[in-house]
Amino acid sequence: MGGRSAEREISLRTGRAVADALETEGFKVVRIVDTDDLVRELRAKRIDVAFLALHGKFGEDGTVQALLEYERIPYTGSGVLASALGMNKMRSRLLFEKAGLPTPRWFYLNGTSRGVPPADPPFAYPWVVKPNAEGSSLGVGVANSRPQAHEALRDAFAYGSTVLVEKFVPGREVSVGIVSDIPIGAVEVVQRGPFATFHTKYTPGEEEFHVPPRLSGRVLQRALEVGWAAHRAVGASYYSRVDLRVTEDGRPFILEINTLPGLTPTSWLPKIAERAGISYRGLARLILQSASLKVQ
Repeated sequence: MGGRSAEREISLRTGRAVADALETEGFKVVRIVDTDDLVRELRAKRIDVAFLALHGKFGEDGTVQALLEYERIPYTGSGVLASALGMNKMRSRLLFEKAGLPTPRWFYLNGTSRGVPPADPPFAYPWVVKPNAEGSSLGVGVANSRPQAHEALRDAFAYGSTVLVEKFVPGREVSVGIVSDIPIGAVEVVQRGPFATFHTKYTPGEEEFHVPPRLSGRVLQRALEVGWAAHRAVGASYYSRVDLRVTEDGRPFILEINTLPGLTPTSWLPKIAERAGISYRGLARLILQSASLKVQ
């Protein structure tokens, strides 16, 4: 837990909650906070399996997964390639489109653009501007005009050299939970404010949850199918969370996949699991027991 990304504090919250749950379940847990010499610590601790409570760069993007493969330590979650693809919003969008899955219209900008919106953009405002390889809504902004786009791009580029810009899709925010490689349910999230931010996601009382979402049975089933297809498109393993926007006429659009979704007390996947009859402790145990090496 911990790690070096901007999501370090959220990772520590996830790690503490998971460790407590697994100890209650009777497992011997070693808490490893990512350090400058992680290899030495892993070898010294002689662990049997790594439960990855990391988020963001170095932890969710295939980096630590590759290290664990090399050290032959089974780990939870997706493998190296699926983790890297899931973390890279542009690459995962290309995979979703190749699989015929619905996504908002989008384009991306790199550092050579100097953070300047294109003079002739492919679609009109409003835009959602987000870093290409961050999670927890860090650096995400909504732009309704060119001056706002300048500001949103500046904020997003603070988190990396590539930024994804997508057409804002009005509708409900729905997140599909995947456990045991099947969709177990979904949650509808209503934020205070026009869109999700890091603050609203991790501050109790800033979000309203509906489990299951306030959708017709047909639309909910379609959302679950799209979420499951996104999980398969990037080659994710065992569990993930797929975030969607569902329009008023019932069309789901994939925003992104989280191959190591948060497992804090306020996180969305545990809420979905609880509705499906899986307690927090049970969810932690199931994820732990799914650990494996992907390179044989």
